Amino acid sequence: MRSTMPIARVIAPIANEMVEARLRQGRSVQFTISTLSMSPILMPGDRVLVCGKNADELSIGDIVLARAGDAWLAHRLIARRVQNGRVFLVTQGDNAAQPDPFWSAAQVVGRVVAIQRDSRIIRLDSRRAVCLGLLRACFSRAKWFLQCTRDRLPSCPSCSAIPPIR
Repeated sequence: MRSTMPIARVIAPIANEMVEARLRQGRSVQFTISTLSMSPILMPGDRVLVCGKNADELSIGDIVLARAGDAWLAHRLIARRVQNGRVFLVTQGDNAAQPDPFWSAAQVVGRVVAIQRDSRIIRLDSRRAVCLGLLRACFSRAKWFLQCTRDRLPSCPSCSAIPPIR
């Protein structure tokens, strides 16, 4: 009897493990962007080059790659948080209203170093790109802070991580 499970469901987890292993070895992979969460810097159809990096090698403002189950997410690193002795990374899409749930350091496996849009290559390691990334991260953190102080939701781990204004 033939299985009715689509082949993609079988192959996707294996492919994701291979990609993650490659990145953890410090090697690189390419992905095609499929959403608008990082627009205008990343647009659907853009190809990104991701180099494997540990969490301690990443800087605020970097576009990082995190794994959430069988999905991959490329969002900007806007903060680091330490809770109960564990390091968590806070990311946010440039086009998103609020940060993502905190990522453990182990879930973040790489940094986007270049974007290919049509025939153009955009390097993200230039001084200009690094400064713009840091500026965008600061803007996102300020927006996050203002939202948390306005809403002050006690059950929200993001909000409780920001000290109240006195």
